[in-house]
Amino acid sequence: MKSGEVPKVWYVTSNKDVVAADEDGNFYPMGVGQAKVTAFCGNKKAVCSVIVSSYTRKISITGPDGADCSRETFTMKAGEQACYAVSFFPCDTTDPKNVAWKSSDRNVTVKNGIVTVKDLKQDMTAPAAIQATVKATDPETGKMGNISATFYVKALAAETPKAASADKTHTLSLKKKSMKLNMTDEGSTLDIVITPKNSALSVSDGSFKIDSVYSSDPDVVKTGDVSEIRASGKKGEAQAALIPVNPGMATIVVKSTAYGDSFNVQCCKVTVAAPVSALSIGSGTLAVSESGGRKELTMRLGTSGTVDIKTTPEITTDQGKIKLSGSGGITIKNGLVYANKVTKSGNYAKLAVKCGKLTDTVYVTVTE
Repeated sequence: MKSGEVPKVWYVTSNKDVVAADEDGNFYPMGVGQAKVTAFCGNKKAVCSVIVSSYTRKISITGPDGADCSRETFTMKAGEQACYAVSFFPCDTTDPKNVAWKSSDRNVTVKNGIVTVKDLKQDMTAPAAIQATVKATDPETGKMGNISATFYVKALAAETPKAASADKTHTLSLKKKSMKLNMTDEGSTLDIVITPKNSALSVSDGSFKIDSVYSSDPDVVKTGDVSEIRASGKKGEAQAALIPVNPGMATIVVKSTAYGDSFNVQCCKVTVAAPVSALSIGSGTLAVSESGGRKELTMRLGTSGTVDIKTTPEITTDQGKIKLSGSGGITIKNGLVYANKVTKSGNYAKLAVKCGKLTDTVYVTVTE
């Protein structure tokens, strides 16, 4: 280096899907997660730990039709139920996703997003405010606060006396209250069960129906065909197709009807994962080549660098399960590969990546 010349600094990120760094040392968030950026200058280095977070900016409430119903007003009759879900923006928020529900009127209750109108002798004069609240981080101060969304329910008295109402004709249940789907799956089914409350009623007479099945977030999981209700003893069973779209979480809302005016609502939380189906080691700052059907790499003693770990799919929920290891003359630290022992002729050090039962190996020659 000439006198007065500024030494060259180069930057290496341990996970380019989380943070990228340019030659001037500027960091760019690429995705939620943790990574380390190492700065090299001659034989010196410095490491910076980086956490990329995504804060909730707003929430919206989706109604039984799957549309945004924030600030909307709905009319419900005494004894009716409807299920509402919360969508987060952005969807990859690292803030908590626990939702606190609250109603402004004791005649309209809400629990886990299911709104129930109690038996009323007369119509409510003012709509009940149904509020969903979540905790969110203020990007300016880093402190947690509340973000809310609200819709309104105007409750009407039952048109028929309670004893003659049809709200006791059946129960609706789902065989699973929560499900896990993989992006590698073609899809799955949600099993639905309808049980008449009166032994004189039969699910075979066509009076019991699956009124609707919808997803609170079709960008995570969408619903497909719903089968006809078939009799299974005194019960009726049906299946709704679920198709995974992207990693995340959504609520599937099922509504059943009987005799036109008896409603039941149930919900199932669905988590969509994107597991690694294939992975491999490729060139990063270190050049990986193939010879004789295997991957090879040559390093000089005392040097270090990075390799690129490629996964299928590229965005995976298994990111934390991917482990890079070195043996026989190389070590791994903060995502960097270090050559610290010369390999003997005919022998190799090994650089391996593993995720579950999936592995890939590079044979490394370390020279003087």
